[in-house]
Parts: sequence; C-alpha cells; structure tokens
Amino acid sequence: MPPDVYNGPGMITKRTLSSILFFLSVITVSSGQQHTQYIGWSVYTRSNSSLPDNNAICLGLEKNDLLWVGTERGGVVKYNDTAWKVMQSNNSKLPNNSVYALRIDNNNNKWFGTYGGGMGKYSDAGDGGKPQFTVYNTKNSLLAHDWINTIAIDKKGHVWAGAGDQGLVKFDGNEWFIFNKENSGLPDNIVYCVASDRNGDKWIGTENGGIAYYNGEEWIVYNKINSPVPDNWIVTISVDHEDNKWFGTIAGGLVKFDGKKWTVYNMENSGLPNNAVYTVAFDIRNNLWVGTGGGGLAVFDRDSTWTIFTNKNSALPKDFVYTVAIDSKGRKWIGTWRGGLALYKEPQ
Repeated sequence: MPPDVYNGPGMITKRTLSSILFFLSVITVSSGQQHTQYIGWSVYTRSNSSLPDNNAICLGLEKNDLLWVGTERGGVVKYNDTAWKVMQSNNSKLPNNSVYALRIDNNNNKWFGTYGGGMGKYSDAGDGGKPQFTVYNTKNSLLAHDWINTIAIDKKGHVWAGAGDQGLVKFDGNEWFIFNKENSGLPDNIVYCVASDRNGDKWIGTENGGIAYYNGEEWIVYNKINSPVPDNWIVTISVDHEDNKWFGTIAGGLVKFDGKKWTVYNMENSGLPNNAVYTVAFDIRNNLWVGTGGGGLAVFDRDSTWTIFTNKNSALPKDFVYTVAIDSKGRKWIGTWRGGLALYKEPQ
C-alpha cells in the first residue's frame, strides 16, 4: 500500500498505480539477515545491526554525512554507511548511556546531553591527533542540572542547554549563564527545545510555559492565553530557509509563525496524522518532514498535500518518530521509539 496523500480537509486519496508499484516489497539482505522491506527503505535494529538500542532519540550529521545516533540506554553510535562504532560509558568517557540530545558544532565537536551524567563534548582528533572527551556536570562546572533535555549551538558557537528543571544554560566556552523563572523572562524552568533564527535570536520551548523569544535583552512569551499557540508544552522548534518558525506541541499539533501570522495544523484541519509533533526537518525543496508520536512520518509540501508514512503502508518500523535528519544526498534518517533507525531514499 502506498502512503496516504491528503489534499485538503475531508479528502484522503491514494497514489497512482505507478507509485504503488514503486513501494512493492522486495527481499533484500541487510547486515547478514534477510528481511522484507519496501523499495527505498532500510531499517537498522539491534537484531540486524550493531545499533545497541531500538530507541533512537536524537540524530546528528557531520558535513561528510557521517551519522551519529543518541539512544535511550545504549549510548552513542557513529555510522558511516558500512561500519558502526558504539560509544558507551564502559568503553569511553561518555558520562551516561541515556543520550537525549546531540549536536555537532562548526568545529565538528560532538555535544551529547545525557539523562543523569551532564554534557559530554567529543572531538575526533584533539591534541596529538587523539580523540578528546570533556565532561561537564554539576560537580565540575556551573551546569545547573545533570539531566539534559536539549542542546542547541548558535552561530557564535555558544552552547544552549535545557538543564532538567533548572532552566536554560548558556556556555560560551569559558563562562556559564543560567536563565530561569526567577532571574529572567523564561516562563518555565523545564526547557525542551531551543532554536536560533536568522538574526541569532533564540526561540525556546518549555514544558508548561509556551514559547519564549529572547534577543539578548528582551523576552517575549507566547502561550495559549495571549496567542493562537494551541498548547503550552512545546516539544520541538525548527527554523526553515525562509526564517519561519515551526513549533511541535505535545497535543496541539504543528504551529508556524512567520513573525506576524500564526498558523496551526492539526488532525482536524489538515492531514497531520497525530497532534503530538516530536520533530520537524526540511528538505532541499523546503518540504517539511514531521515526526509524530503515534501517527508516523508526515511530509507536507506547504501547499495542500500531506503524504503519510506509517508501519502499515511503508517500512517505517514504528509510528512513534522521535527525530529526523536529512543528509546532503537527500536521504532521510529516521529515529523511532522501539523500532530502531530507518533510512528512506526517495524515488528519483
């Protein structure tokens, strides 16, 4: 069965016969195991690869498309299309095997946010050509909490982290700055996502306080009371090529803000298959790839068409999509909850 295509409220259609033929299942060999999958899809799990955990929480891509995967309990994995390298607390200085945040800076340093061990900074080639691993936690730094919800890196190379229930932390490489409800305009001390816009201003998503905008001096809060934001729990924020801000909420759907106008997409007014939006990525055509908490993966062309991939009409292993990363070849890497890692190559 092909993906569902949604062309407006109340109308669901199927793709043409040629598209159906494209998605017919075939038998392939992957990592020494034979399994059935749809053309264009590959799935990596604990059973058919060296992926240590089927909960792929966060993804990062180097400039050469080398992939990094953060997992719930299996540490961090590096994958170069042929070989896997697993980094865990027992074979590296990774401070904890629960990795919920991962970012790669302009110097190719990898930043890992863990649940319980603070932050780790990993450099493949440090002094003398040896890899370097630096750990920041509440004991050896001013990091406010050892549970890291999110990491973002701005144009200046500054690291921003949601630190447990202790607010937002900024690290410029030398000094630490802590923002919370008591000393700033941050509306909630649990921060789940941070993104920078074209001007370098910060957009911050919280658990129960909605969205905070911060330009270095002024704070503005958008929530259910003072704006069209449908849900105060913001799970993810992404900024597209046109500087539009896209917010994924825990139960209110997907929200777009262009600086003046708010647009809400949900199950009632669009083809969004689930109102829990965990990730948003943009391809070269500026289409949105939206991972949902139970509705699979949705592709939105910004006009009217939604294409939905689920574990019933594609090789997507699970319908809970935690994260999506798109490499320079246009390949989609998809991290799922309990389904491992999926790779999708669109038809040419």
